[in-house]
Amino acid sequence: SIELFDILGFRRLEAVLLNVCDVEAAIKAEIKADKSGDTEFTPSITFRSVKKRGNIMYERTVPINRISLEDLKSYNRLRKRHLDALGVKETPDSAFLVSYKSGKRLRANTLTQEFRILAKQAKIVGPCSPHMMRHRFITQAFVRLVRSHQINSVDEFHRHRPWKVHLSVL
Repeated sequence: SIELFDILGFRRLEAVLLNVCDVEAAIKAEIKADKSGDTEFTPSITFRSVKKRGNIMYERTVPINRISLEDLKSYNRLRKRHLDALGVKETPDSAFLVSYKSGKRLRANTLTQEFRILAKQAKIVGPCSPHMMRHRFITQAFVRLVRSHQINSVDEFHRHRPWKVHLSVL
């Protein structure tokens, strides 16, 4: 589950709301692109965002690399075998991240607790939470953006800022 935070920039509630059908849609899209010979295809996963604007719920689509998609396929196969052993029936809307003991959808607090346990085992001093992985994801996306525009100085960055707002407009 940690990799999901790294590759998708999840909020913890988004992670627990991820369904099997969200992952399987990405897998099917990759298979379709491979069959059609689409060499420009980039896999992506679409999931519900918990960030609301008014009363409207949004979805986010996040590109992932093919290696991460293969990891998700492997995890899903193991997950399905484990759920079968537990006698848990699955539907397309079943949770992707489930409790190892019960086979039920994880809770957001469970993910936070898992991060704390892993941080303690790794002897990490300081904050360690799912939200920190979101910061990492956004920082990496920012680095990719800077590299793709070949920005090498602060001045170049300021010239390329698409979000620049002129104070005279305000």
